[in-house]
Amino acid sequence: MKKILLGVWLCLISIQAFALTPLPVNQAFEFNAITQQNSIILKWNIAPTYQLYRERIHVKILPPSELTLGNFELPQGIAHDDAILGHYEVYQDALTITVPLENTQPSESTLLVEYQGCSTDGFCYPPETRAVTLQISQFGTQVVDISPYQANQIPQALETPENLSLETVLLSLLTFFGLGILLAFTPCVLPMIPILSSLIVGRKTSKGRAFSLSLTYVIGMALAYAAAGLSAGYFGSSLQVALQQSWVLIVFAAVFIALALSMFGLYDLQLPSRWHNALFKFHQKRPTGTYISAFIMGALSILIASPCISAPLVAALAYIGKSGHTTLGGLALFSMGLGMGIPLLILGTLGGKLLPKAGEWMNVVKTFFGILLLMTSVWILYRILSPSICMILWGLIAIGSSIYWGVFKYKKRMFLWAWLLIGIVYFSAGLMGHQNPFNPFEKANSTHLSFTRIKTTADLEHALQANRGHYVMVDFYADWCSSCIVMKYTVFNQPDVQAALNNVVLLQADVTANDTEDKALEKSLGVFAPPTIIFFDENGKEITDARIVGDVTKNKFQQVLGKSFK
Repeated sequence: MKKILLGVWLCLISIQAFALTPLPVNQAFEFNAITQQNSIILKWNIAPTYQLYRERIHVKILPPSELTLGNFELPQGIAHDDAILGHYEVYQDALTITVPLENTQPSESTLLVEYQGCSTDGFCYPPETRAVTLQISQFGTQVVDISPYQANQIPQALETPENLSLETVLLSLLTFFGLGILLAFTPCVLPMIPILSSLIVGRKTSKGRAFSLSLTYVIGMALAYAAAGLSAGYFGSSLQVALQQSWVLIVFAAVFIALALSMFGLYDLQLPSRWHNALFKFHQKRPTGTYISAFIMGALSILIASPCISAPLVAALAYIGKSGHTTLGGLALFSMGLGMGIPLLILGTLGGKLLPKAGEWMNVVKTFFGILLLMTSVWILYRILSPSICMILWGLIAIGSSIYWGVFKYKKRMFLWAWLLIGIVYFSAGLMGHQNPFNPFEKANSTHLSFTRIKTTADLEHALQANRGHYVMVDFYADWCSSCIVMKYTVFNQPDVQAALNNVVLLQADVTANDTEDKALEKSLGVFAPPTIIFFDENGKEITDARIVGDVTKNKFQQVLGKSFK
């Protein structure tokens, strides 16, 4: 009887240990792909207690390829609403997606499928990308290989126009269109509108032809901006990698500050006058009143517009590059170009009768962009500075700009007083230690834990050796790990947890990049995915029964601490 009970007990212990060990990603999310007529069917068998995130599934054709993807929709997932993560949907058990294939000419193409999932126990896997090689011949299309895809950089979201949220696209296009209209009324651009109009029309013509020529000019200008947006989006993933380094963030913020100062009139950003003269001489050789001439000058206007748009344009390109969405980047800049062309269309068609007169308000528009750039520079530094300091800086910018715009001079302009009040609220909230920019009145419960970052196994060994005689905690964290973010705001910011860790050396392995060094460190410790927390005793040996895999509650975390640090 004792042997039977001992066997049962050992089985239960084994089952519990197995349950706490994450499955390899190819077992947690078994992926396969098959072709059927002119479609490819993507299938996932999802292990019990595991789930895929709907918003993290993206499909794309690896260029160069003549093959294109038709429209497809992801099925409805299981909805969740979280106080920290917001609304999201997941798939459990199984998932099947049918993706139409178009322009199936005989060739070999590679389909990239990106997905990410987590365990319901709380640990998250890095984003996975599978390369599905398709062989297209006169006899049909077949899958010849499915293998992990390793890029030389962090895999960016493989978004296509079919995968982008329509709401996101429309909001971005409307925002950039509005920015374009504002840029058109900066003091450097508005005086050029009559000049550009004369370059387009060149002679008396009907309103219909004047409108079509003006529209041709505007389209040429918008397409030039779109090309810049496409380039920024295409190289965006490289920018995302760079922006994970603190010194790059500082340099990037400094560039935005420099751009803002140019909007305040301290200096001009423009092409050398010799380049401007060469471009105007080139136009003078073109016949006036022709669509080709209008289109060419529209495309060249991105170079000669004026110093007023240089800073916002660079800022817009940087923002698009950070997002990494190539298609959306091109559409957004095209929309901005159309917005900038609205006054030109009015002037070219109606002779400028409806355009407002130049005045001081144009300088307000220009400085408005300068204020936005300064606020953006603070946002860039959000990962380095504490949220309280950022709120103080935002408050100072709002207070300073309201005074600059004459809040005390024009006492009846209530929007200036409202802007001043917002600045005072943010400045005061930051001084009081509040950290939520969306709710400056919300007082933070506590400060976050201060970790020492490690990257390699050598870093870990050096830290353990240097801290002999002390307990050490190593936290594996990633920006894409939703459970890590939950623990950051529900466990690590609690005063009693911080008090319990007061004499513990805190190390953090940020595996967001998921590069070779990150994987080597995880492999050396048997870590499958974050969040994973490992404790070491005073001699640098792991306390094996204290390892935490997945997110845990504050009470559970404190129980582990109580057992480990007796």
